[in-house]
Amino acid sequence: MPTSRQLLRALETMAGVGFGIFNTDDGTVRWSDGLHVMACDTESVGRPLPLDAMADLFHAEDRPRLFEAFHQMMRGSAPIHRRFRLVRPDRTLRLLDLQPQQLVDANHYPCGWLICVLDVTEADNLARFATRERQRQQALLGFFDPDLAWLSSADARQIELVFRSDRTDVAVDTALTQDWLELIHPDDREAMQAVSSDTSKTLVRCRIAVAPGQYAWAESARMPVRDASGMLVEWFGVTRLLPEPSVSVTRSDDDSAIVGMTGATIRAARAMLDWTIPILSQRAGVSVSTIMRIEEASDPTPSTRRPATMSKLVAALSDGGVVFQHTVTGKIAISL
Repeated sequence: MPTSRQLLRALETMAGVGFGIFNTDDGTVRWSDGLHVMACDTESVGRPLPLDAMADLFHAEDRPRLFEAFHQMMRGSAPIHRRFRLVRPDRTLRLLDLQPQQLVDANHYPCGWLICVLDVTEADNLARFATRERQRQQALLGFFDPDLAWLSSADARQIELVFRSDRTDVAVDTALTQDWLELIHPDDREAMQAVSSDTSKTLVRCRIAVAPGQYAWAESARMPVRDASGMLVEWFGVTRLLPEPSVSVTRSDDDSAIVGMTGATIRAARAMLDWTIPILSQRAGVSVSTIMRIEEASDPTPSTRRPATMSKLVAALSDGGVVFQHTVTGKIAISL
């Protein structure tokens, strides 16, 4: 049957804790088995250690502060410095917190200190890791000036929107959703699914919804968030809208080139060139009455208008110096 001491050692080892009694009369410390297990120093189990011998277990840079802490306890005051690095025989380090509690005898006279030692190595590593991750995320946010910031699961199947700028009103607005692909232009979704599972891809471009039915090109960067063991647990990403790209729609026999073209667009383009309707009629080979009917119409490319006629007008205005462009939202932009 295991003894109570063996049970106590097992409990201390599992909890990462040890205890000691500091005798202020002779300056020795008698540690429980738990601390000796932390230090991998089983040869000294059960023996009181003088301060010099105990200090040898700790990092050389920490020894002056360790001596100072025990000298303060000998003078009856709680030490200022309580965190020290213990060096194991294999040269690995453990970070220990020493929590002292003064002991008194039957006459309430101070006679020593009870010291609880906590192994905080893992907690400190996690705190440092979290700090580094926050710094990396803040650097990414500062560099990108994002319109969206998000977290996704390791497999990228779920995404959580954590920030959205005033420049975009995304179509999907749930806190944690598996429908994030609804943000992506239908033509880009297959490629985005492939990229999301490729951990080597950290920068991607696609079209995202900025309003219901409207898309804009965006650039997304992501960085892995890993646990203390290095395992990927999630992705942190940011997305910013890019300057709106455009596609020329001039001089095309394809009916898609005039989709979205309105009479107001033709009238504005003609005004930019300071052309009268008769001048446009002569340049395009389209009658004055037809041009007047087109410019007065409010709907884009109405059924009463032949696509070939609109193409002639676009070609003539383009020859005059007007540039027609289809934006990604489907609207027509004009410039000289």
